[in-house]
Amino acid sequence: MSTLAASISPSADLPAAPSCDAALSSGPSPTSGPSPTAHLIGLGRIGRALLALAAETPVRFIAASDRSATVYSEAGLPAAELQAAKSAGRPLADHPLAAPLPLDIALSVTDPDLVIDATDSDLAPAARAAALARTRAVLKSGKQLVLAAKTPLLLDVEELAACRRQLHVAAVFGGTGSAWLAELDKWPQHDRAFAGVVNATTTEVIAALERGGSLADGLASARAAGLVEADATQDLDGRDAALKLALVARLAFGIALSPDAIERPHLAALDPQLLQARARRGATTRLVGRLAQDGTPSLRYEELPRGDRLALPCGRVGYAFAAADGTTRLHLGRGVGALGTARALQGDLAACARARRGLAVTEVAR
Repeated sequence: MSTLAASISPSADLPAAPSCDAALSSGPSPTSGPSPTAHLIGLGRIGRALLALAAETPVRFIAASDRSATVYSEAGLPAAELQAAKSAGRPLADHPLAAPLPLDIALSVTDPDLVIDATDSDLAPAARAAALARTRAVLKSGKQLVLAAKTPLLLDVEELAACRRQLHVAAVFGGTGSAWLAELDKWPQHDRAFAGVVNATTTEVIAALERGGSLADGLASARAAGLVEADATQDLDGRDAALKLALVARLAFGIALSPDAIERPHLAALDPQLLQARARRGATTRLVGRLAQDGTPSLRYEELPRGDRLALPCGRVGYAFAAADGTTRLHLGRGVGALGTARALQGDLAACARARRGLAVTEVAR
């Protein structure tokens, strides 16, 4: 869940962004006082990983929903039991506490402090529409929304700006989102450009190809590391990277860029011999997404020197924002794969718990 913000060139007015590790290891315990209640939507790999970490997560899980049903207990869910059942392929509908309620009704009944959306980022039109409808309903209810899912952020730019304080997005961007959003509040919106390596799967496959392996070898390695999307073609054809680039444009630039409007390179089109030749001369290749100051996007496989700030190792993503004066701020994230994403979610949940505890203290003082 770590986020490392590295100043590539000195900047007096931009302090280093905090590490997500600090959210769980310093300051007053987020669990002192009443824990916020949480409703978890989606029990795929990420949702199950978060349930496995429930004992060290500063919220009380009172509800969980999959496509079949919602399980609810005001006293707290049997997280380990649910995690084991879902890992064994059993639907929540089989649980004795389950109710086959529509999700909007389930959220109204459970009335949590926080909603955690860990659903798969399905890019099909119907799935996008359902994600946006669900997101709008949660935000309208005034709940805090902690996201691992990406498609909920395809809201209109105006909606995103209006609900920024309700959205927690560290996990969407490999553990870095909350840090760079907070930092960019100090920059004029027109004075920024972006470059990033936002998809860890392609880096893993490239590393395998550079070693002389095949595309299948690289995908096997990425799967073993838990990096591949539920739909692996989203990594291969660039859709996952294009979606993240579009979300950066919306959140950091205020530009309603559609992921479908971004030209995407396919990983299978890479020449393994070219990658190996680059590696022999001390270079490497990464899928780099860029946004110019006017928001013009590009997404392509680029040759990079090994010492370049974007020549990231496997298991890392990087989000770099540059100002017109040449100052660059690079946020490195390890929140990839199911467990890494779950730990990034923990960072946002800890921040929510601290904020709620601070609000309670303020109210008592009054």
